[in-house]
Order: sequence, then C-alpha cells, then structure tokens
Amino acid sequence: MEHFFEENGVRIIENNPHHFVWHQDAEDREISLLRGEKWFLQFEHELPKLLKLNEKVFIQKEKWHRVFCLSSKLTNDLEISIKRFS
Repeated sequence: MEHFFEENGVRIIENNPHHFVWHQDAEDREISLLRGEKWFLQFEHELPKLLKLNEKVFIQKEKWHRVFCLSSKLTNDLEISIKRFS
C-alpha cells in the first residue's frame, strides 16, 4: 500500500503518522510545496527543514528522507509538485 496519491506530477500525502515513512527515490527530483501547513522534509542524519510555499527543494536519488507534519489538523494534507530528473 502506497503512503501517497500522485497524479500529473502532483503528490498528496495525508496528515497521518503512518504515512511519514523513510524512503529513497530511484531518480533525482525537485519538489515544491503547493499546499500544507507545518510540513517538514528531513534527510537522514540531518535536522528537519520546514517546507515553504513554492520553494524548490532538490532531493538526490537514493538519499534517505521523509516528510512529516506537526499540525494536528487531519485535513492538513501535504500537496507537492514533483519534477523528476533521469
């Protein structure tokens, strides 16, 4: 079971701790926050960084990372755009 829904380069992750999983991606990518409050991106062995609206963040392929939310609002889903690099 996937921890997200994705369509047309936009990924949505529900504000649910079960979806805040550590993972690696098969390709480099750039993400940008479209919607969501108090969402963080954390790379392995690094402190979390707050995602900011329309700020681009590069994620290197095969680098461990996760997103998580500090808001208790269940309707506060994360919506990000994803640009993949092959």
